[in-house]
Amino acid sequence: MTSPAMPLSDAFFAKLAELGERHATDPGVFLDVWNAESFLDPRAENPASHAQGLNQMMRTTLEGLGAPADFKSLAGEDQLPWIERLIVSGERLNGGPFRSAARYYHSNYFPRTMYRGQSPATVVVASDATDPDERAAYAGNSGMDPSGKGRITYADLTAFLNLAKNRNRLTYEAARARLALAMRGATPAAVVAGAAPVLVGLGVLAAAVAWRGR
Repeated sequence: MTSPAMPLSDAFFAKLAELGERHATDPGVFLDVWNAESFLDPRAENPASHAQGLNQMMRTTLEGLGAPADFKSLAGEDQLPWIERLIVSGERLNGGPFRSAARYYHSNYFPRTMYRGQSPATVVVASDATDPDERAAYAGNSGMDPSGKGRITYADLTAFLNLAKNRNRLTYEAARARLALAMRGATPAAVVAGAAPVLVGLGVLAAAVAWRGR
């Protein structure tokens, strides 16, 4: 089941739940970051950087993973195996599973500075870094530094994640609900089907009460 507003299938959410189990991580951690990256649209492409897909992978990253060049053409569930390879790489730098969306976001965004830590004040990227790639990573995402201090910190990542939830609230909340069902081994269709006999029974009861009241 998909919709134009939510181009993610029941299979996607089932596989996302399995992904969380395999990596001992709340799958909502992954979902929160993908919401900030693409508003949960696997077809998304950044017009400036040409980053693609749910987690907005750059061309060089896609090439390194051996993923299709037109990554955004894959359905959400078909993007997950490639995204998982990147998660595994990030876990090595993290020293284990991701426990927060901000930490996973750092891994997905600019992993080479993960060694700096993960306190709210930890600098993820800076405009005056000696590493030109870090300076470029800041310049391309300076919107995450609304105060213009010249650096993006963990506090900024957390604020941006929360802002994305608000901006994409309906889609995000629907996705969280579907993920919760998938983690219980259910789907929206199954829930509706299971509720149908109850609704019919209530309808019959209401009709009987109405008839007896005549």
